[in-house]
Amino acid sequence: MQKRDEIIHNLVSREIHSVMGAKDLNAKPFPGKFISQKGQQYYEAKYRNSHKKFIKSSADELKRIHREYPSETVSRDVAAQDDMWGAAVKLHSAIISSDAGLPKHTQNRFIDNLSEAFCNKESKRCISRPNFYTCMMGQFKQMATDNPSRSIGMSLETLYDKFDVLGNDCFNWRRFLFYLRVVANPTIDCRDQLLHAFRFIASHDGIDSITSAKASIDIHDIATILFPLVRADYIHEAVSVMDDAWLGATSSATWDRSRWVPQKVTIEVFEDMLKQKSIDTLLAQSSSNWGRYKSFPVFISQWEHQFYNASLLQLVRDQRIRVSIRNKLQRDANELKRLIWHEWKAYTLYNRSLRFILNLIDVRTMRNMKNRGLQAFLEWSSRSLATLTIQRVCRGRFGRTIALSHWIARQSAITIQCFVRMCFAKKMLSDLSSEYYLAIITVQRIIRGAIGRRVAFKRLMSFVEQEHMRNTKEKERLLMLRGIWSLKKLQSSCRRIKAKSRANELRAMRQRENDIRNAMEARREKFRKERKIYKRQLEEYYRSKKDEHIRSTNIQSKVAKDQVSVRTLRRRLKNDEVKKGPDNTEHILTQEWLKNWEIKIERGVDDMKHHCAQCIKRPDNRAEKKIGASVNKRIKARTKEVLKRADSRGIPMETKEATQIATDEIIYIIGEEERDRLNAEMNKAFDQREKEKAEARIQAEIKRSEERTRASVFAASLVARACRMWLARKHLRLKCLEVYEKDYDERSHAFYYRNKETGETSWAKPKAMGSFEMPTKDEWKVLRDAHNFPYYFNPFRLDMQWNPPVDKAMCCQQVPHDWHREFPVRIGRCPNFAIYEDDDGNGYCYQCYIGDR
Repeated sequence: MQKRDEIIHNLVSREIHSVMGAKDLNAKPFPGKFISQKGQQYYEAKYRNSHKKFIKSSADELKRIHREYPSETVSRDVAAQDDMWGAAVKLHSAIISSDAGLPKHTQNRFIDNLSEAFCNKESKRCISRPNFYTCMMGQFKQMATDNPSRSIGMSLETLYDKFDVLGNDCFNWRRFLFYLRVVANPTIDCRDQLLHAFRFIASHDGIDSITSAKASIDIHDIATILFPLVRADYIHEAVSVMDDAWLGATSSATWDRSRWVPQKVTIEVFEDMLKQKSIDTLLAQSSSNWGRYKSFPVFISQWEHQFYNASLLQLVRDQRIRVSIRNKLQRDANELKRLIWHEWKAYTLYNRSLRFILNLIDVRTMRNMKNRGLQAFLEWSSRSLATLTIQRVCRGRFGRTIALSHWIARQSAITIQCFVRMCFAKKMLSDLSSEYYLAIITVQRIIRGAIGRRVAFKRLMSFVEQEHMRNTKEKERLLMLRGIWSLKKLQSSCRRIKAKSRANELRAMRQRENDIRNAMEARREKFRKERKIYKRQLEEYYRSKKDEHIRSTNIQSKVAKDQVSVRTLRRRLKNDEVKKGPDNTEHILTQEWLKNWEIKIERGVDDMKHHCAQCIKRPDNRAEKKIGASVNKRIKARTKEVLKRADSRGIPMETKEATQIATDEIIYIIGEEERDRLNAEMNKAFDQREKEKAEARIQAEIKRSEERTRASVFAASLVARACRMWLARKHLRLKCLEVYEKDYDERSHAFYYRNKETGETSWAKPKAMGSFEMPTKDEWKVLRDAHNFPYYFNPFRLDMQWNPPVDKAMCCQQVPHDWHREFPVRIGRCPNFAIYEDDDGNGYCYQCYIGDR
């Protein structure tokens, strides 16, 4: 109830704004420039009263409309919306289907062409049934579709009835085109869909960009814009929200008010309405979403979740999920390309470094082989020098350690001695001081004078000064010794720290070497596994290739045998046709001809009888009257004969009955006369037909004999020509086998044909061979697989093996087997066949022979 009151309040406010010309409600109804203050108060009171009456009447009217508005209409509109969306989806499927034969660039222009056709037929909003059929048939003829009902999946009448909800034989074709536009692109957001709806439905001429910019609609008809995108049972809530947005847009407008019409909503006003807070909240993203979190994110707005129809929401959902999946697949494809690029780059760098290492190893190996003696001497000298250096370092370290321990013990003893001497010196000083004091006392007591005290004091001070000088020198010496000891301690701690850091570096380097060794071993193990799988796949490939060759050979032989059987069967059937008995077709045609004549005779007799009866009873012209008179004469004569027969037999009969019997007899007699006449005509025609048949038979025999003669001559010429052609082809194939030879290319793994005289090569078989295949040499070829491993292939027998053939001489050169991808690189025999033989009796291939030379 509260929601209904809000809707009524919004509708009333809209009506007030439309009536007042979108003026400010707080402004004065009339300017007070030419009216007194009392008049101004009067007009303000009058304005308020009219305003209250208008609000009350509008509210009462809306309440009455809501009371009388039946619920069946809402359910009908909801079902109609579902039917419209279903029909639009079927029509769009027919437009984009491949069976319709419509090109891609023409599919995008289908709606534009259809709008132009509708606008030319019906420039207003509604289109009639005949014009709709005409426009749709014209568009489907452009699509080269003879039966549009089969393409759409329904008839045009059913499609028209889906959109003609009220049954008035007309509907808004702009709304129909908007349905098609939404179905064609349902992934755009709700704001753009509303703008498209306004441009399509509110336009007055066409739907192009120029006329869409001039689109406008009355504020009362805003529901017609929202009907395709809002369910029928929620249309009032959507209208209420649009009214609030309209009030906000008209009160705070930034567009040009000079072009604003009070009761019209233009495209600028509608865009400002969509920017209002009430609409912006509904157009924001909803909390519910489809898809799978970050992989397939599909979001909807509050408007779509609350107001969209179930069919439209399902359409938007499926299309957005499809677009999200397509974007995810595109991202995955780009990521896969990036990973493949990085893997290929790493593989290329690895191969380049591996080639560099292998070349470096080859150079060093050759250098070591040439300078082996010098290398041994240098190794021995370096080892002896290293031994002497290690001994010298060890001796110096042990000597320094022993000297340091001796020096520390000596310094400790010196320090202890100094401490003991200082203690003794202090004790001696105290003893001397006491003796000195006693001496002074004695001297004072003896001399009892100043001279004695002064002399004694000078002596005492000189003695103290000497002791002080000696103690200062001793202290300086001890401080110097302590500094030297501290410096040695600091040097030893610095050397210890450097040794620890060096040990850590060596430990880290050894750890890195172990990690690299483990990584190389893991990569080598992975390569071995991949190698096993690849070997099985390669063997299976060559096995299937051989089986396919055997199968094709068997099929060709079977086809040749079947062709011989077919030719034999055809000759047998032809001989059976020649030996077949005489043809009875002519007899059957004669019987049919006689049967047709009998039918014609019976029909002529019946017509004659009917004609005579008509001439007697109702003649139409003078000739019929004449015939009727002659027949009547015969009837009268026959009547007398009938009466005589009746009298002779004693049968009582009246004249009328006798006349009837005579009439029947005369008509029967006339019919028999007509039958005799037609039989005579038939015999004459039969004689003429037999004569013509005899002449035609003679001519056919002459023509047949001439044709037989010509056929014999032509057959002899064909046989001679076929023999000459067969002999020429055979001779040409023999010449071609003498000039060309078939060989197998090791790099491309395919057969090629070489001209022995000119040396030209070609992948295509010479045309002179026709369907015959040129034999190849029965020899083994050395091939390389994707991992550069050598294997042996016989193109004549289509056999493949990894080990060298037993009957072939192999190269004796020792080469690095770098295809094993091991470090250090293996050294083994060359996998190629021996071509050249050296003086020592060993065989070599071309590369090894040239390399040794």
